[in-house]
Amino acid sequence: MALAERLRSEARCLLEAEKSASDPEAKQKIALRCVELSQRAELIETAETSPELIERYIRSCQYKLAGGLSDAEYRESVEQFLSDLNELLIEVRAEKRSRVSRAMAYHAPRTGSRVSHLAKIGVG
Repeated sequence: MALAERLRSEARCLLEAEKSASDPEAKQKIALRCVELSQRAELIETAETSPELIERYIRSCQYKLAGGLSDAEYRESVEQFLSDLNELLIEVRAEKRSRVSRAMAYHAPRTGSRVSHLAKIGVG
């Protein structure tokens, strides 16, 4: 899905920036951010076909945030992941509705079908 690929792309850009950084502390922060983005991409890709799994991840993030995270960077990371998950859940539900609508349209009685013909002649 586009969200997972966007996160991976952001991680790749950060890796390029990490190569040019000279400060070891900055390099470490960039590397940790790359790992975080990659992990989020993997979780999102795993969950993208299961609204139930997405909702479980959302509840987990909400629980962490409600507990009061003291590390500001970690809190920001959890908030961003929660935002990504909410976006993904909207996309997955919309796709599911679309599939259901297509299936219903496909199986709907058509003019000239045997069912409508039987109804016209008073059978059934």
